Amino acid sequence: MNTETIQNYTPHQSKTRKLWERVGLPASHGFILIQEIEYGLSLNVVDKATKELNIPQSLLLKLIGIKPSHFSRRKISGKLTSVESERLVRFIRVVDSAIKLMGGDSQEAIKWLVAPALNMNGQSPASLICTETGALEVMQLIGRTRHGVFS
Repeated sequence: MNTETIQNYTPHQSKTRKLWERVGLPASHGFILIQEIEYGLSLNVVDKATKELNIPQSLLLKLIGIKPSHFSRRKISGKLTSVESERLVRFIRVVDSAIKLMGGDSQEAIKWLVAPALNMNGQSPASLICTETGALEVMQLIGRTRHGVFS
């Protein structure tokens, strides 16, 4: 085997950036993200997420459990609370996984997330994302669906 070919090999990297990158999060996990969450994410992340996903801000706020009146108050500081930031990051993680499940199509991912699911007692996956336990259930559903296990 030609060693020059091996040395010059670079793995294929997807040209499509993950949602967390496109909305301006510093990382998908780790201490940098933890610090940002504790400080409070910028409201720009909310704006970018609504644009990237092509959804109304009111829907995003509903999905992450932030009342519009509370969001309006956040405009003074320009940032979310740490609890709201955590919910937004959780939502972005789940949506990233759903986008992957849908072959990179964010619109199909959102449709799938807001549609009632029989194996979730008729609730939409998106309605469960506000809590960590609910988000874990949705991530498990995505994993089962990706592997063809429909239980």
